[in-house]
Amino acid sequence: MRVEAIVTLGLSEWCALTFSNLLQITNVYAKIMYYTLKTQIILEENMSIEILVNMILCILSFILAAISVVTVAVTLRQNNRMIEESTRPYISVYTDEIDTGNPLFYLIIKNFGKSPAYITKFESDFDFRGCYKIPTDKDYLGNLKNAVFAPGQSRICMLDYAKIGKEITFTLEYHSGAKKKYSEKFTIDLKAGVSMPYGETATEGKELRTISYTLQEMLQKNL
Repeated sequence: MRVEAIVTLGLSEWCALTFSNLLQITNVYAKIMYYTLKTQIILEENMSIEILVNMILCILSFILAAISVVTVAVTLRQNNRMIEESTRPYISVYTDEIDTGNPLFYLIIKNFGKSPAYITKFESDFDFRGCYKIPTDKDYLGNLKNAVFAPGQSRICMLDYAKIGKEITFTLEYHSGAKKKYSEKFTIDLKAGVSMPYGETATEGKELRTISYTLQEMLQKNL
């Protein structure tokens, strides 16, 4: 709703400024017609050229007013574009790994934008069925169609690292609350830069091992 209000305000300002400039152009045009008639009289009666000079000045004023209208329209359009870019949703797909004693590989879909994203299409050229960490034939990623991602919200999906063996192309389509449509298509290697080596301190008590590793993982993620 905030985006719609900003865009509406920009359009209102543009309409007001454009109307004001059009009035100026109309006024100048009327003067041009007046001095055109006067020029004809001057030429016929061989009178002073003062009115002819005034007519030329009116023509120049008309040109400057037209340039002003164009400049205002271009400026407002650029401002609206900047507002949209700073408030639109941005859906990104990436992977990460956490280690709670047993490394876990996750696919993450997150909205890094400033407004909600309404997913209308989420497809890939790879069949993820059979690659989830649990035995199932359900296509969990395919169910992201029609999902809504609030700003900063994400969905995570655990995958079997060993079963992901190639670059994958994702095709996304989504729109904002203002019905502005966006589309993304990108190819990524889900394994690239994920399994980086890092150390953890061993725990003496076996019963506290998982808790200890989990707390260390949280500290490392906040570095």
